[in-house]
Amino acid sequence: MLAHRSGFARLYGPDTAIWPLYGDMNDGLFVEGAGKADSIFEPGSNYSYSNGGYVLLGIIIRKVS
Repeated sequence: MLAHRSGFARLYGPDTAIWPLYGDMNDGLFVEGAGKADSIFEPGSNYSYSNGGYVLLGIIIRKVS
């Protein structure tokens, strides 16, 4: 995720899995929405900037620290 090679499509914004939940967003809803999002490529095989990937990474870091 740090290198933007996770394959995540846009995780939030119009026409994404998370957008309908955006107003009441919390970590659990974000992770749930991310799990519904389609990948745009196999992880590690390409590059695509992903703000959502960074948000998800932050959630993971909070959980394990």
